[in-house]
This record gives sequence, C-alpha cells and structure tokens, in this order.
Amino acid sequence: MFDGHRFSPIPVNAPLGIDPFREPVMLQSRVGAWWVTTAEGLLRFPPVRRATDLAKSHPEAAFTVRGGLLDNVLHPLYLDSKGDLWFAAWRTAMGAHELYRWENATDTVQKVSTTGALSLKHKEVTAFARIARVNSG
Repeated sequence: MFDGHRFSPIPVNAPLGIDPFREPVMLQSRVGAWWVTTAEGLLRFPPVRRATDLAKSHPEAAFTVRGGLLDNVLHPLYLDSKGDLWFAAWRTAMGAHELYRWENATDTVQKVSTTGALSLKHKEVTAFARIARVNSG
C-alpha cells in the first residue's frame, strides 16, 4: 500500500506461500472485492473499509485445483472492462500453461481455449493487455 511517501505490505488472512519466485498478486475489483493469488489458489475477499482490514477478513470464494484448475500457482491477474478476471496456471512438470477467466456475470471460472493461437506449451504467461481497435478513416 502506498501512503504518499512509501510502500508498505498489506497483511492478508491467507496462506501466501514461501516460494521466492512466486510473489502473491493482489487486485481490487471495481466493486471493492480483493483478489489474491495464494499457495492454495485464487481467493476472493469481500470489500473492506481499509486494505489493512484484510488481515481480519476471510475469503468469500476460493478457486483451486479441487475446482478444476491446472495448478494452485496462478498469475498474473487482469481485470477487463466487463469486470471479468483473467489469470493463468502453470504446471512445471507438464510444461503446460492454461488460461482462465472468472466471469463476473455468473461467478464461475472457465478455461479459455487457446486452440488456433500460439501454443502455450513450455511458455509462461507473464502479462495481459487489452488491444484497442482504431478506426483509420
């Protein structure tokens, strides 16, 4: 959290893990919910008054391997203009990445087909971007 002068950690009531190469990612949605990647999957926390209140808050939803994800190690997070959350899972032993979208309208996670796109095998998703259409004329 940035207070205007320096950054400080936001305490979260979640198992963040100990992998030094996989820092937890946090994102706040437009409605105030907090999304956090953890050692046990993707957690959604309800809106809180202050970010520091996350230390006392409990997740309202969890998305994990038990729910069908490839792995609990997830990254990065991207919130699109519809309020849908995009993320990827990486399974090192399989050399595979899978792309997912949490759909705001249905509160469900869906695997996104990458058929016809460049293969994600042995490649890591590190960022998401929105491509804007430009009218030329």
